[in-house]
Amino acid sequence: MHVVGVTWKPTRDGQFRSGLTVWNNESEKPDFVEIPLGKRVSWTVLGPKQCIGFNNDMGRLERCPERSTVSKSATRCGPCSAMDMYDICVWCNGSTCNAGEERRGSCLSTDYVIYLAVFGENSLKVGVSSKRRVMTRWVEQGADYAAIIAETKGGLAGRRLESSLGQSSNVTKSMRASSKALQLLTRASVDDAQEKVSSFVSSTRLLDESGMGPVHDLSGHYGLDTLDSEPQQWYRRSDPIDGRKILGDVVGMKGSLLVTKIDSVFTVHNLKQLLGFTIDSTQPVEVVTQSGLEDFF
Repeated sequence: MHVVGVTWKPTRDGQFRSGLTVWNNESEKPDFVEIPLGKRVSWTVLGPKQCIGFNNDMGRLERCPERSTVSKSATRCGPCSAMDMYDICVWCNGSTCNAGEERRGSCLSTDYVIYLAVFGENSLKVGVSSKRRVMTRWVEQGADYAAIIAETKGGLAGRRLESSLGQSSNVTKSMRASSKALQLLTRASVDDAQEKVSSFVSSTRLLDESGMGPVHDLSGHYGLDTLDSEPQQWYRRSDPIDGRKILGDVVGMKGSLLVTKIDSVFTVHNLKQLLGFTIDSTQPVEVVTQSGLEDFF
C-alpha cells in the first residue's frame, strides 16, 4: 500500500470513518483503508518515498505518471505539484489569487467559514474551510472543540480575514502534530472552550459577535477515552523511517495521530509521516514490549 493521505470520511449518521488513502498495485483509483478501533495493526514502513500524485481539474487524485522518488520533505514531484489543482491554494493569504481559471471560479462561488478550534487546554487556532466540509476539516485536524465565527462568499475573502485574525497574539494559524501529541491527555472543559472562543471574538473589531456559531465538542469522534497515560513517541524526524514497524491494537485516532497499545504501553504515530512511503502488512513483525510504570505497582 502506497500511502497518499490520512482520511476522515463522514457517514450519514454524523459520525466519521478514519483511515488511510492508498494506491494499491497498478490501480488508477485510490483505495480507502479504514483503521477502526480495536484493529490489530502490524505494518512495516518501506522506502523509497514516492510522489503521491496530483488532484486533477475535477479534484480527483491521479497517480504520478513517472512514479517519481521525492525528497524527505516533499510529498509530490515537481510536475505533479505544478498540475495539482489545490497546491497553489495552500499558501493563499487572500491578497492575490494565482489559481487557474477553473479553480478560481469554483473558489469565488463557494461559501466559506472562518472558525476557531481549541486544542488541549490553552491552544486556539484560527482557520478557514468551505462551509460544506467544515466539520470534516475540524476532525481532520484533531480539534477538541471548534466554532464558526464568520462566513464569507469566496475563499479569497475568507483567507484575507483568516490572515488578519491570525496576527493576534493569542491565536495561531497552524498547530504542529508534535504539539497535538503532547496534549492528548489534556482537554479544556466545554465552558472553558466557550469562554476562549467568546473572548477572542469580542476582543477584535474584525468580527461581529452575532456571526458566532455554537461551540462543538468533537472529542467523541476520536475514541481516546481509555487513554490514561502519556503515549511514547513512535518516530522522530532525525530517525530513519525506512524499515520501521507499527504494531499494536488501535486505541483511537485524533486527526493524523494514531494511538496504539501493546500490553499497558501506548504509542502515538503521526500518520502524515507515512505519506509517500509503502506499508507492508505481510511481513512478520517481532513484538518487543516495554513495561509501563504502572506495571510495577
